[in-house]
Amino acid sequence: MLIVREQIGELIRRPVRADASAHGVLTVTGIFGSPLPGTCADADDLGAVVDPQGQVDELISSLFAHTRYLLTLKGRPPFNLAGLETYERLNHLVQLSLKWLSHRLEPRLVKFYQGLKVALAPFAQTYAELQLGAVWLRDLADILAPCETFGRSAKQVAEHLSGYLDVLYQQRELPPLLHEFSGHLDTVSQSYWPGLFHCYEVEGLARTNNDLESHFRDLQHGLYTEFV
Repeated sequence: MLIVREQIGELIRRPVRADASAHGVLTVTGIFGSPLPGTCADADDLGAVVDPQGQVDELISSLFAHTRYLLTLKGRPPFNLAGLETYERLNHLVQLSLKWLSHRLEPRLVKFYQGLKVALAPFAQTYAELQLGAVWLRDLADILAPCETFGRSAKQVAEHLSGYLDVLYQQRELPPLLHEFSGHLDTVSQSYWPGLFHCYEVEGLARTNNDLESHFRDLQHGLYTEFV
């Protein structure tokens, strides 16, 4: 997200190593909501020398590294959308940094919190709308998913899907983005409609192109191993 980099890019930029001979890559893929170190002594080792500032520096370094990681997330449409996940997890860091600031007022953390909050604010409404769109996609996937407990005919699935799309399209109070998206879902569904429901009538018929390609790969592998 460009606006995040504009607000806090300089702050979270990876520091240059003083020792050019030092090598290694640190990948941070998770961060926990722990209190900011330095607020109390380590009760497990009373004889240890506590370096509160060092602990703070280490934690903030991990926070910044995790933020850089979030800015590289890639999605796998249609269900895993990188933009939604990035917003959710960055917003979590806003709340987390505010919680840490209640334990210790750290200038870098203040700048991080303020900058990230400003960067995310313009996307709050869009995020809420896209979340609803994501719910629609999951609902459509559930409608088209094969039912293990009882079989459904192609006609039943088609009627269910058609009814759901009609309900979406007839919602007149939707924001423009969602109204356009509901129309897009209807258009795409209609374009695939003639061949969309045969798999509910023919047992074992692949439901998607990916499933069909997987079937052909398995068949090709079986033929190869049989004749080699």
